[in-house]
Amino acid sequence: MADPAREEGATAARVYRLPAILLGIGLGGFFDGIVLHQILQWHHMVSHLYPPDNLANLQLNTTLDGFFHAVRWLVTLLGAHSFGGAWPRPGSGPLDECSSVVCSPGGAASTWSRARSTTRSWGSPRAPGAR
Repeated sequence: MADPAREEGATAARVYRLPAILLGIGLGGFFDGIVLHQILQWHHMVSHLYPPDNLANLQLNTTLDGFFHAVRWLVTLLGAHSFGGAWPRPGSGPLDECSSVVCSPGGAASTWSRARSTTRSWGSPRAPGAR
C-alpha cells in the first residue's frame, strides 16, 4: 500500500516547483541587477560586446539593463501569482492578496479596506457569539 502522506508531499513538490523556479530566477535577477549592475558596477548586459568606455555604449548598456530589470520583474510577478494559484483552495494562499495589490489598484483598495475593517474590530468589545 502507498503511504498517503508521502504521495501528498510528492504532489505538493510538483505543484510548487514551477512557482519556486520562477521566483528563484526573478529574485536572482534582482540580486544581479541591483548589486552587480548598479551598486558595484561590475558589468552591464552587453558590456562584453559594447564596452562602456564612451557615452553611447554606456547609454546602450544602461538601457538594456533597464529591459533586464523589467523582464525580471515580470518573471517575479508571474512566480508570485503562480505560487498563489498553487494552493488547493481558491483564495487560501498567502500571496493571493499580495498579487492583487501588486497587479491592480482595485485590489490594493479592496485589501486596504479589508485590513482597516479587521484592525478596527480588534479593539472593539463584542457580545459573545457576535460576528
